[in-house]
Formats: sequence, structure tokens, C-alpha cells
Amino acid sequence: DVVFIEDYQTAVVKSVNNTDKSIVDDIDVKNVINLSKIDNDNIWVYSTEGVLLGFDAIVPGSVIDVAVSDDSAIIYVSSNVFDGTVDSISTKDKKIVIDGTEYEYLEAAYKRFSVDIGKKGTFKTNRYGKIAYFSETKSSFVGGYLIDVSDKANGLDSSVKLKMLTTD
Repeated sequence: DVVFIEDYQTAVVKSVNNTDKSIVDDIDVKNVINLSKIDNDNIWVYSTEGVLLGFDAIVPGSVIDVAVSDDSAIIYVSSNVFDGTVDSISTKDKKIVIDGTEYEYLEAAYKRFSVDIGKKGTFKTNRYGKIAYFSETKSSFVGGYLIDVSDKANGLDSSVKLKMLTTD
């Protein structure tokens, strides 16, 4: 079989509409992948391992690789997710080192998801191993706010009261 691919792209799913077969890309929210003109029988959705899935396997947060022709579409839903810390970034080579392992990254995803050296978080790659998504792990820092400050008349002694934001 020969397929003439008119459009190929990697996207991170922001939202998906199973009825009209449209997918909004979280990397570029103006990018909507519209498959409504393609028969359901001509839309093939696969896992990274090549297992045939249904269209409903595409959920928000999924990293997908989409190849669209005039009358068909092939979509790979990636399950490549890992946690790590960014060691270094080379914007010249479009490479990022995470916990000692080097990965290529998608330039649009790098700009969209704000990856910096030293950040820890969850990474998702596309079918080909390129970083397409990053979500920073939030620290367990307990916040607080100032509720009172008092100063003694001589200026040598002062006190501060803080309210800590805890579950109590």
C-alpha cells in the first residue's frame, strides 16, 4: 500500500472530541487536528508498541504522532513517561540531558513548557524518543504569611508573628 502523507506532526493533546474527531494541541492551542472528513475505518490509532487501539485511547495529556493523508490518518499514542532532573540543555543541537541521559527535544515543546537546568519533573516523549512535554514537580514547601510585627521602643528588640499554611 502507498499513502501520500500531507501532514505529519507531534502534538500533546489538550482536548479531544470523539464525536467530530478533532484534537486540540497543547503545544500550540491554535493547532486543531481535524479528522472529521476521514471515515472512522480509515483512522488507525496505535500504541508505541504497535498495538491497534481505538480513537478513545487519545486522552488529554497524551503525546501523539499523527500522519494524515487525504483520506486516512495514522496516529501513534506514546506511553513513554519518566521523571527526572534537567542536567543540561543545548539549544544549538536541540538536546537535553536528563539524569545523565541525552534526549532530543521538539523546539516548539521546549518553548511552550519552560524547561530549565535544575528543574525536576515529568517528561513525555513522542514515538521517536523526542521530549514533547514537561511538567515541573512542585516542591513540598509550606508557605506562610505575616500577621503581626512589633518593635520595642528602643529599636533593639522586635518580634514577628507568622501564620503557616498547613493542613491544621
